[in-house]
Amino acid sequence: MEKFIPKVSIIKTERMICLCIMAVGRISYFDYEREPIFLEAEIEPEVLGESVLDAIQLSRSVSADEFQKEWDSGSIKSNSEAVLKLMMSKYNYKNKKAFYGEAKNCLISIIDNEFKISPFRSDKKGGFSADKENGPFSFTIPLDSNNREVGDSVLKGFSLCT
Repeated sequence: MEKFIPKVSIIKTERMICLCIMAVGRISYFDYEREPIFLEAEIEPEVLGESVLDAIQLSRSVSADEFQKEWDSGSIKSNSEAVLKLMMSKYNYKNKKAFYGEAKNCLISIIDNEFKISPFRSDKKGGFSADKENGPFSFTIPLDSNNREVGDSVLKGFSLCT
């Protein structure tokens, strides 16, 4: 059995920040049991860090059987689409192109007693990806970092998103 790695996906636009708690199985996906956490786009690093620390505590491991059941039912895809629709509706984005045109995404995980901040590139069409050769590149901070340090690191991650 693989070691559980808690994760939270953070999406930022000019209008909002959304923390999506992750369920971690064969792949990580937005946890259908947890509501996304919405924050103002302009936020103090200390408040952002506190919210991230609270959210990552809610990440959960799912068994191979539970993951397969969710995958087969289509609920992983439908929940991801529902979260996207909620963000777009709540913050008045007319379409996916407008939303993804300004959206940035970082994945925060706890690995080997460190926070790993992984900024992603936006493909501007409806998704985010990592490019291990060209970046943006992940970085780590100590697990005992305070709220401000976590928040500052997440904001740094967003500045690296392309």
